[in-house]
Amino acid sequence: MTFQECIDFMKRNPNGFLATASGDNPHVRPMTVWLADETGIYFYTSRIKSLVS
Repeated sequence: MTFQECIDFMKRNPNGFLATASGDNPHVRPMTVWLADETGIYFYTSRIKSLVS
């Protein structure tokens, strides 16, 4: 898959989930693509909860 194909996929499917774990505690957060182009893939985030511990 080329990077352009990845960009096209992200534009067609902007919603997804980010899953992490801290020890035995899983964390799943919804994510939405804000922008996908040749400079990269950027996601909406919230300041209410951090995405990393």
